[in-house]
Amino acid sequence: MIYTGLMLIAFGSTSAIALNSRPAGPGASASRSSATPFDGYKFRPIEEHVVSREMGRRYNKDVDDYAKCDVVIVGAGSAGLSCAYELSKFPEIKVALVEQSVSPGGGAWLGGQLMSPMVVRKPADEFLDEIGVPYTEALLTVDGTEHGSTHVVVKHAALFTATVLTKVLQADNIKLFNAVSVEDLIVKQDPDGQEGERCVAGVVTNWATCVTDAPPSPLPSTPLPPLSPPLSPPLSHRARIEGFEMVRVRIHLANPNRNPILSLTLTL
Repeated sequence: MIYTGLMLIAFGSTSAIALNSRPAGPGASASRSSATPFDGYKFRPIEEHVVSREMGRRYNKDVDDYAKCDVVIVGAGSAGLSCAYELSKFPEIKVALVEQSVSPGGGAWLGGQLMSPMVVRKPADEFLDEIGVPYTEALLTVDGTEHGSTHVVVKHAALFTATVLTKVLQADNIKLFNAVSVEDLIVKQDPDGQEGERCVAGVVTNWATCVTDAPPSPLPSTPLPPLSPPLSPPLSHRARIEGFEMVRVRIHLANPNRNPILSLTLTL
């Protein structure tokens, strides 16, 4: 029995062709149905050490280039990606985007409760227009009369996430460090503040211990040890930004001599 049609099965970087579909009609030739455009297709040979060096050389250069940057965004979910996209409009600002998971996007690949549509409240539809994500205008019907809606609906949340992620990755001034976790904050005296006012001057990162999409562990129930050397008064929480009391935000823009551009002033 002769089958016509093709089914492409992909295994990572290796592809296999399997004959599939329905039986051929009367008089079909075996030679015609077995020939494929991929006959004799081969990847060019490459040594494993070449692959490792190509990746390692470029990644190490990124680490060196972004060891000092203007903005650090912790988390590459929908909020972090949107923030990074806005900062991509300022090529003079160097942005490091840090994501604990291997896959950026957070929970924005679905709309909620494992359902694919994404509901976006107005006026955020203007952001969708800017990045080129199509959506449906939702109309409210009250007593048989249609009224303007408060929201729009994207047919699949992944359409938004994939679009904004692509734009961020294409930006020359942004580097995504995924599978990297932020374990601590670097807190120093605010050079523009009064004595005792501190600001976040950087972050401490490490390889992520959990690189899956599992939900993050809850905050510890007991305070963690203070930073060393201890601040006065001591800083009782570390490892998670949520543990700090963010009291005042001051933004410094168009000042190439200041690092970081976004300064969070803490009252401890």
